Amino acid sequence: MTRPAKIPMVINVHDVWGASHYSSIQYKVGAALERFCTRRVQRFVTVSEGLRLILSDSFGIPGENIGIAANAIDLSRFQLQPEQARQTLE
Repeated sequence: MTRPAKIPMVINVHDVWGASHYSSIQYKVGAALERFCTRRVQRFVTVSEGLRLILSDSFGIPGENIGIAANAIDLSRFQLQPEQARQTLE
């Protein structure tokens, strides 16, 4: 629960902090924020089984506290015929 308001918190995770291209201070701040959040959240939602395993293994988050909501699109709305695709690329 968030401490002041006693409200359950859920975080939607699309990636974990692996920012080796950031400066040392930026990395430390990001990692600290990540630890701060993971300690206070009751449930996580992520986009894949792989990321669920990373959260569980790296942060010790119980698997039952991590849901998966996969990224998805409606393919029927985005289908081009070969001729249309060719014209689009020209």
